[in-house]
Amino acid sequence: LNCSMTGEQLLSSQLNNVSPPSSILEKYVLNGSDTVVHFSGGTHIILNVDGEDKRPRDRDSSRIYTQVLSEYKWASEECYNGRILAVHENLIAYRLFNENTGEAVRVLDRITSKRHLIKSFKHPTADIQWAHHAPLLAVIDINANLYAYHVDKDCVVTKYLNIIREDDSIPLDAIPRISWCPYIPEADEPHEEMHMIAVYYRNTVESFSLNIIKSELQCEEVTLEQCEKVSDAVMKLPIENSSAEVQAVCLSPDATAIAVALNCGTVTFFIIDGEGTKFAHRWQPEHGRHIQDLVFLDNITASDTPEQFWKYAIISTENGKRIQLYDTENWHCIARLLFEPLDQLGKLALSIHPTAKFIFLTDYDAANIYCIEVAYIMNTPRFVACTQITFCHPLVNIVPISVVQQEDHHQDFSLSDEEVSPADILVSFVALSQRSLLHLEVGLEKSHVSNGDVGCEGSGEDSNEQMISTSNVDTTDDGNGVANSDKRQQKSDNLDLLDALYRQWEGLSLNLEKQTEDFEKKLREERDRTDAQMRQLREDIVSCDERLFLKLESLINENRTSTVEAMQTSLDLKMDSVIQSLRATTVDNFKQQQNMDLHVIREELTNNIREVLMATMIPILQDVCVSLFQQLNENFRTGLDQYMKQIHTLCTSALRTNQAVTDPLIVNNSSSADPSALINLIENQRITAAFEKAMMLKDFGALMFVCNNVDPDLIATAEQPLPQHVLLCLLNQLATKLEGETDLKFRYIENVLMVLQVKDPTIAGSFRHVLNRLQTALTAYMGTDTNASLKRRARLISQLTANLLK
Repeated sequence: LNCSMTGEQLLSSQLNNVSPPSSILEKYVLNGSDTVVHFSGGTHIILNVDGEDKRPRDRDSSRIYTQVLSEYKWASEECYNGRILAVHENLIAYRLFNENTGEAVRVLDRITSKRHLIKSFKHPTADIQWAHHAPLLAVIDINANLYAYHVDKDCVVTKYLNIIREDDSIPLDAIPRISWCPYIPEADEPHEEMHMIAVYYRNTVESFSLNIIKSELQCEEVTLEQCEKVSDAVMKLPIENSSAEVQAVCLSPDATAIAVALNCGTVTFFIIDGEGTKFAHRWQPEHGRHIQDLVFLDNITASDTPEQFWKYAIISTENGKRIQLYDTENWHCIARLLFEPLDQLGKLALSIHPTAKFIFLTDYDAANIYCIEVAYIMNTPRFVACTQITFCHPLVNIVPISVVQQEDHHQDFSLSDEEVSPADILVSFVALSQRSLLHLEVGLEKSHVSNGDVGCEGSGEDSNEQMISTSNVDTTDDGNGVANSDKRQQKSDNLDLLDALYRQWEGLSLNLEKQTEDFEKKLREERDRTDAQMRQLREDIVSCDERLFLKLESLINENRTSTVEAMQTSLDLKMDSVIQSLRATTVDNFKQQQNMDLHVIREELTNNIREVLMATMIPILQDVCVSLFQQLNENFRTGLDQYMKQIHTLCTSALRTNQAVTDPLIVNNSSSADPSALINLIENQRITAAFEKAMMLKDFGALMFVCNNVDPDLIATAEQPLPQHVLLCLLNQLATKLEGETDLKFRYIENVLMVLQVKDPTIAGSFRHVLNRLQTALTAYMGTDTNASLKRRARLISQLTANLLK
């Protein structure tokens, strides 16, 4: 490590310019030496690969011990598509190509040297992969025919299940790939075997449950059409972007989710339940570049690991030369690693060990492996070190097997007599060279974050970002050929000072973090208390409004009935008197004018009737209407005065009191729910009216009566969907009580969340309160001693709710 500043100067500079690790840009040079490069912050790193490193080498790195497992002359790499080599514990599987005999797959036990050859594939193979949780080997050919084999401890291979398609069932230029689910069952509940695998090509992703297919069909070779008829056996994921191609597929260790990375730069997440797959979330990394690979930092070697699965994800872009580490809770990029120069380096293949302690990037063109160590600092993963492993001969493929902590740190990994590098960790690989199958053991040094080598600091006056530039050189030669003990002692003292500085900075960071958490906790408590008071005031006002409107409506109905009856009686009496008067007048006129002409009689009769109506009926109707409207105005004015007085009293009382949250006032309806009325609404396809009536009654039993008589899937598939405010009210009332008929309630809640439009103006101001209440109810429910499958569904609903709240 070259540095132009002494330890005291560097310590003084660090005391004057202390920056958090997230603001440190670190630059290092890799020149082919196997010396470990330790990172300081581990969040923003640039590794510059020296161009002179491409010169011919006469030996492998001193950190490598090589053992030949099998001699074979490999065909050119252009003959293969997909993975060539796969490893499961001591079992190795690799593809063989021969122009005369066709393709085959060799299975080898590297300990006992027992082997088996699998042949008779219907088409050339395209990919192979072992299951993590069981000795199952999956092979897929270019027609997407899937072959699964079980291998026992004596390397005896038996056919587990073959799924065969019709010829030319996929495009000719499509290259199918496979991805196993690394199934890890929950330790506290009984479980059945789960063998789930994904097949993907172009923009198609299919998931197969091999154990379900085998148990249902009871045979070793089946067709795709037979599998599709088995319930929950085959699921096809809907990819909306038809022009994009799938680059990587990951299945969660609990077999409840699938992540699909597309080359257009997006990652789509789907949820797996008893009814198939459902879209959950779509994420586009901040760079928006072409995604090459997607992996998750899960330790899948132990079933009792306390870490949450799929908490951190790694995205590989720029042909593997740009690595980004994301926190999946907020999709924030927490670490970046870039290899330069981009235009001169070849493609880097990404691989990760199941313990997620190391990331391996292999440059097959330059015969280099870059071992990136990952460590957790303050419960957050960081890149802490890089070791470059060089080979003198090119490799065809390489796969990591194990990462083991060494007890003897001075074990020799080289057959030569030269001095070797110390090793804290032993990493085992299986590799294919152009002539043989190899077992490699690579010794690595475990990095200690507190005493990592820090290079020279260079920062401008106007820059807020620190930059550390270092060069990775061979420490066996100091340029002058002289080893000076005083310089080593001075370097040790400088490192001790830097160690003390780091611990001091870490203590300050912890104190600041604790104070921030206390302030946020107090702020949340005050916000919760204010929200509770506002909710109580709002509920009291709403309750008062409902009572006043009901009372006003009843008064109007009563007065209207009495007024109508009085008008009817008065009109009847007046009509009787008018008829009698008309009869008398008509008789008198008829007797007096019997000889008059019929036309004159008709005109006279018409005039008399008009005069009588104008003189008697019109004044009566006017008087009755005036009396009715005066009475209605008086009643309305009285009710409005009472409403305003009660509102004024309620607001004054709420402002004077500042008490804790009280339960909302529930108004008991004067009449119970009428099931026949709800049934009529449901039978007449008036689903919205049925839900509104049940929720207006504020009777939870009436609401559950409607839920039991309406298919929950109608909420998401109905031609006339429920209004957004009705969906939000339904979600709010279901969240009040999750116990009892929990499965039905979860189905309603899932469908409501799928169609809820949080940007709808009718619910934009109130949906967060309802979703927060649902989150609280789900958290309380998951804390109870209940069925594990319901707990899993509760976690899925909680994730959907959290996505809507973002």
